Amino acid sequence: MRFRSSAKSVPHFQGTLQERINHPAKWCHKYVLHNRTAAQPQLTTLIRLPSHVSLDSAALLEPLSVAIHATRRAAVEQGDTAIVFGAGTVGLLTAAMAKMSGATTVVIVDVDHGRIQYALSNGFAHEGYVVSSCQNDGEASGQFGSAKKLAANVMQVASLDDVDFEGADVTFDCTGKEICMQAGLFVSQGSCFWWNESNTRSVDKTRRQTHHGRYGHPSPDFTNVSVTPERG
Repeated sequence: MRFRSSAKSVPHFQGTLQERINHPAKWCHKYVLHNRTAAQPQLTTLIRLPSHVSLDSAALLEPLSVAIHATRRAAVEQGDTAIVFGAGTVGLLTAAMAKMSGATTVVIVDVDHGRIQYALSNGFAHEGYVVSSCQNDGEASGQFGSAKKLAANVMQVASLDDVDFEGADVTFDCTGKEICMQAGLFVSQGSCFWWNESNTRSVDKTRRQTHHGRYGHPSPDFTNVSVTPERG
């Protein structure tokens, strides 16, 4: 991932919260085209948007590459139950990719009722759960009571009234909040838990699960997504 600026960079660059900014071409994402000839072993090229791709659509390429990478690594299968914490851009796209990968029950969790309604009405997920403010408060290190309570409520939604439901096949955290990462571990029945935002300081690591972490996207996934518009 390439950030436009950082607090530790001097001089600082301003303006990344504007709708549009000018920047040097060298800041564009680059990909390498491999050429087998000895004269030109590789060629680095800037990714350019085709004329039929809008800037609004292009802005989704980076978060889409995060979602594709997460669901690919999590190996979502037909019939899986997937739980996604966070209904922001990355969470919505991760939920959508989980559905496209075959998950038949996708539950999305967020503190914002409007985001949950948007996710459900636009087909990003099958079920939704709104976290109340009281559930969102407990993040004391080593204390998992709030996370377990949140997990129990989410599992009730994900179970679809199946008394034999044991937990999600795969869980994604797209919030970076510690309580969500903790709850994500408790709702997983033991297959895969993935966080898309950052590592957590305090989680229950006694459970037998496969944990993956990623901040941003790996270059190959972004390259694959970026060249897709060029191919139509």
